[in-house]
Parts: sequence; structure tokens; C-alpha cells
Amino acid sequence: MNILKEFRDEVTKYMIVLFTKGDALEERPIENYLKELHSHLKKIIQIYGERYHVFNKIEKNKQHEVSSLLKMMNKMVKRNEEKCYTETMYNKNKKQLRNEVENSVAENENENSCDADGKQKGDKPASRT
Repeated sequence: MNILKEFRDEVTKYMIVLFTKGDALEERPIENYLKELHSHLKKIIQIYGERYHVFNKIEKNKQHEVSSLLKMMNKMVKRNEEKCYTETMYNKNKKQLRNEVENSVAENENENSCDADGKQKGDKPASRT
């Protein structure tokens, strides 16, 4: 989630979640592991377009693991029209985030400031019944 805060939502089109130590799953599908024990990881994977790969250090066919990851990467690159997440995109997103934070701070300051009569701005007069 820190990646999303730093790089914003647009970066999710360019991400693949990579798990290592797949052998620790002991023949158990990663989907079951995520669903049962780590639902927050499942949510992150969903945010990243269901792109994830598991490496298993005792896998006999290492070439298959690498080939599978490369296929996923190529598919992602095609879907992104062979564009990369660039420094320009990052700077634009950081500027947008900075503006949002500044606007939020300004709104809070306006809500908490007083008018010339010393009354809290944004306070509504008490209704008389």
C-alpha cells in the first residue's frame, strides 16, 4: 500500500507481485494460502491486476518458472502498449499528491480558524426552539 501512496494508482498497470520460497507451501496452491492466511496480500494482488508469480527454489524445471514469468511480463507490456512507468509519470503523480495534501491542509485551517468576531468559522449558530 505504501507503493500506491508513493507512486499512485497508475503504477498498478506496471506491477507483478513476485513470491519466493514457493516450496514452503508444500504443494498447497498459493491461492489457498492467500485466501486462508493473508487476505490483505490477496487484495494487493487484485489491485495489481491479478499478476503474481511464485518461485520455488526446489522446482526441478527452473526454465519453466522463468519462462512463465517472462510470458506474464510480455503480456503486461503488450497490455500497456509497450509503455513503461516513467519518471515523468512519477513526478506528475507526486505533484498531484502534494496539491491534494496542500488543499486538505488549507481546508482544515479554514474550518479551524476564527472570524473577526472570534467565532469559529464553519460553526453554525445554535438553533432556538
